Amino acid sequence: MVLVNAFVLLGVVYNRFWLQPTTLVLQEQELRLPNRASRSESVVELSLRWQGNLVDSNNYHSYSYEVKLPQASYTRTGFSPATCKDDKPVFISGEEKAGWVLLELNGPAYQTLKQQYKANVVKHEQMVDENNSEENVKRLGVAEKNYQWVVHSGSRLIAVDASFDKALLQQSAKNFESPTLILPVSIRPTRSCRKATVQVRPRNITKLYVPASERAVTDGLRAVRQYNDKVQKPRFWAEVKVGGNGNRWITKMGRCTDQCN
Repeated sequence: MVLVNAFVLLGVVYNRFWLQPTTLVLQEQELRLPNRASRSESVVELSLRWQGNLVDSNNYHSYSYEVKLPQASYTRTGFSPATCKDDKPVFISGEEKAGWVLLELNGPAYQTLKQQYKANVVKHEQMVDENNSEENVKRLGVAEKNYQWVVHSGSRLIAVDASFDKALLQQSAKNFESPTLILPVSIRPTRSCRKATVQVRPRNITKLYVPASERAVTDGLRAVRQYNDKVQKPRFWAEVKVGGNGNRWITKMGRCTDQCN
């Protein structure tokens, strides 16, 4: 028991002190409050939220984990490009594999994604101008809601690359001026006709516990449903440290004033 405890403590020391931890300042878009109260009122945990770098055009504002990769990264996956038959997606055979995803926080990838959602609105506006059908009007409404959602409520953590080799992503992260984060995921071939894209899914529970010293920040705040139509601006921010072995912890929090945008 003593040896096990010593091993755990050594891991904590390595994670927090041996290597210089990375600091990220996240907002409510990236840290979702729990939908239900914890069994223990003394514990509050937030869910880390992120999204892929392609437009999700469904009606529910659900996060898409489809990622368009740099061509070199896609080639290294060994997956074959998707093909189409009669304009319908063909499921690609390929085993889901454990890998890693590189996320960029509030950088060019997020700005590009917002532009893509805006372009989607413009496209549907043109469709309505050409044919003012009920279906086209409905699709325009969805596109407008999705655009407002990604601007005000969507996570600014955007997947920009994925690989089976974590070292490659660590090297790639050095080229980004914006803060980055690497998370373990499962990678599989995409189920669409877009080329150089993969589906990624988180491999571990991405929870962050709120320290007792910062609990007052979330007291009285209710969770905002991910799928509702109301645009919800961020209400709080949190400084998150990422240690040498990838573990994450919250150091301080605050309510949104000038810190949130």
